[in-house]
Amino acid sequence: MTAQAVLFDFAGTLFMPQPAARQVALAADALDLDLAPSECERLAQQFLRVGMPGGPYPTSVPGELAEIYGQRDLSPEAHRAAYVGLMSTVSAPAGLAGAVYDQIRLPDGWIAYSDTYETINALAERGLRMGLVSNVGFDLRPILEAHGLGQLARNATLSFEQHVAKPSPEIFRHALEIMDSRAQDTLMVGDHQLDDGGGAALGIHTLILPMSPPGATGRSSSRPTSRTRRRSWGCSGAWLMRGGERTCCSTTPGCSARTRRTLASSFLLQIARMTPRSFSCSSACWKRR
Repeated sequence: MTAQAVLFDFAGTLFMPQPAARQVALAADALDLDLAPSECERLAQQFLRVGMPGGPYPTSVPGELAEIYGQRDLSPEAHRAAYVGLMSTVSAPAGLAGAVYDQIRLPDGWIAYSDTYETINALAERGLRMGLVSNVGFDLRPILEAHGLGQLARNATLSFEQHVAKPSPEIFRHALEIMDSRAQDTLMVGDHQLDDGGGAALGIHTLILPMSPPGATGRSSSRPTSRTRRRSWGCSGAWLMRGGERTCCSTTPGCSARTRRTLASSFLLQIARMTPRSFSCSSACWKRR
């Protein structure tokens, strides 16, 4: 494979949310609430437990919210209602759940992973087209523009606009159309085997990164996050997928955050030139067989 285009997932791949306690503190400031740091941390942990946008998937969803939660990525109204509804199950000051939700819609609510810009710039220098495909209930383009990623903003395919979400092949077809790229010439990079792997059915080569928790500084695979534990992958590192074939890359405990985080530009550029079966894995690095 010689890639001509790369599609990225957003949350957990290029960006992570601000730490939850920071989001609560900013929301409290917006409401003129005087919350001690310890109280912000306590509320943040409870919000994360019941379901916070950008955070781990909730272990359970109240019956009255189950339908709207299942449709959360198909409209802005459903997305807000689902997450504000979940966070409202926590005993907290009036209005705080909605104010916390509003933080995730702001550019300052997101932090780029340390290698995001290196990767994007390296791919741009090679002349590859780049786009974004995300399951989300609000417009990510202002966030991407504010962080200097205009090309991704221009080529963004968002589930709430298409009324279909990953892993449906339809959303990947739309992403290919707006980038004017063929599936066999495109690499998808994401962190969720089921959702981001949906394009593999079309022939899109798909790199599945290990999930990282909100606020993490690098991709550690030594301890799976609560999101990771919802999927039994049999591998703690990265997957390279095409159709029904998968190649696994396990990472070595004790490696630096830069090594553990497999979205480094040199790694991604190497994969973009290869086929899935042309790699083996050693010490968290891909190499030619």
